[in-house]
Amino acid sequence: MDINTLQSFLECPICNYIPRNMKISICQNGHEICEDCHGRLDAGQRTFKVCPQGNCDYNGQDNGEPVRSRKSEEMVQNANVQFNCCNVRSGCLVVMEVGDLRKHEEGCSFRPVRCPLCKKKETYEMFENHMTQDHKVEKGDDGIMPGEWFLQAFNVKHEEMQGDSHWVWKGMQFTLPSGEKFYSTLDRVNGVWYFGLHSTDAKEWKVSIKAEGEGSEYGVKFHCPVNPIDSSANGLSETGNCLALLDKTVEKITKGCSVALDLWFKIKKHS
Repeated sequence: MDINTLQSFLECPICNYIPRNMKISICQNGHEICEDCHGRLDAGQRTFKVCPQGNCDYNGQDNGEPVRSRKSEEMVQNANVQFNCCNVRSGCLVVMEVGDLRKHEEGCSFRPVRCPLCKKKETYEMFENHMTQDHKVEKGDDGIMPGEWFLQAFNVKHEEMQGDSHWVWKGMQFTLPSGEKFYSTLDRVNGVWYFGLHSTDAKEWKVSIKAEGEGSEYGVKFHCPVNPIDSSANGLSETGNCLALLDKTVEKITKGCSVALDLWFKIKKHS
């Protein structure tokens, strides 16, 4: 069997992609379907999903899960063919051998990233548009330089320091002259405030964060890595890469009233 014939044989007949790193299911009449396509099937008025190629039954197991085609899965795993990028359904058209594909997928512009504000997944390519259009994140100074402090004032309301409320502050977007973008965010969870910085190029950067109040004798500074936009964590409290302040500390810095909390950020490349 030549490569082209093998590649055609291994493709899911519904989406025409080779199902790499996923289950392959088979109906009672032998029609195969990849895990992604099976997950998209709508049972409609039925209590179970049926095969789109012949209206056949998939439920061949007691737990209601479709029967897997283990031999086809093993053939795909060992086949020396080219595969689509795992982000093909998001628009990536790259086709490579597995060894090269893994490196591409780490930096693929169509890879999914989680928004630090709403936790919705967007493609890396559309992330900036999501932040500025959907969340109306304001743009800060575009002239910030590595190694220099830049300021973002945050107005703290006394009532926001009460109770166990959980809310997220959208922060701002800052851009270096070289094009790297950074997003300041804040999570407040159960009386603790988490201030952090996210970036689309976080691996190269670390940040110093300090919080001060105008005319206050209190101030706090913390050094940590910049959070990657790709992070799977659900919030700054999970990554630990943030300045964490208790309500009492914020109250002392801001003198317990509705005044501006000055947040200073300084970014540097890892040495």
